[in-house]
Amino acid sequence: MALAAIVFDCDGVILESAGIKTEGFAHVGEAFGPERQKMLIDYHAERGGVSRLLKFDWFYREALGLVPSQADIAELDARFCAFCDAAIAAAPFVPGFLETFAAWRGKIPFYVASGSPQADMDKNLGPRGILDGFAGVYGSPPAKAELLRRIIRNNGYNPAEVLMVGDARTDLEAAQSNGTLFYGRGEGFAAAGHPCGPDLSGLPAHIESLI
Repeated sequence: MALAAIVFDCDGVILESAGIKTEGFAHVGEAFGPERQKMLIDYHAERGGVSRLLKFDWFYREALGLVPSQADIAELDARFCAFCDAAIAAAPFVPGFLETFAAWRGKIPFYVASGSPQADMDKNLGPRGILDGFAGVYGSPPAKAELLRRIIRNNGYNPAEVLMVGDARTDLEAAQSNGTLFYGRGEGFAAAGHPCGPDLSGLPAHIESLI
């Protein structure tokens, strides 16, 4: 079969930054007490790949019982970024990503579809010198499934020839809702019959098997 495009999530797939962001949510929630902090951490863990701004909105409404203003959300986001930015800038690539990038760059179009804001994509990936290797880099909003849908529609791809690479349930659900292929970072995906690995070391061989 042909492989028309590969779409990568960012945190936990390109960069080893997923754990850093979990620590960031813990930092933000700490000021509200341990019970509410746990609520925020748990909600984040259950919804990997979802915009953190939506998570902060949920936190205000469900954990604090308040209707947040844009300024309220921006304040939590500023705390989050102040805690995380330096650590993310220093985060290594996920093992196997650079090998995949080097092997297939220019042969198959690469895209990024992330639940993080668009500004984060430029800030976190730009200094690493890889942006020109992607046909498109997209952050939220909109949600992951819609980002993937737009990549497919705007480029006229056959969904069955697009590979989504992700580490969260949201990534898998985006692939399923759009009818694309999926490769998971995390061995938990194997239980549902999806190709996966503990990192991306096996991805180049998987791509080879699809072509």
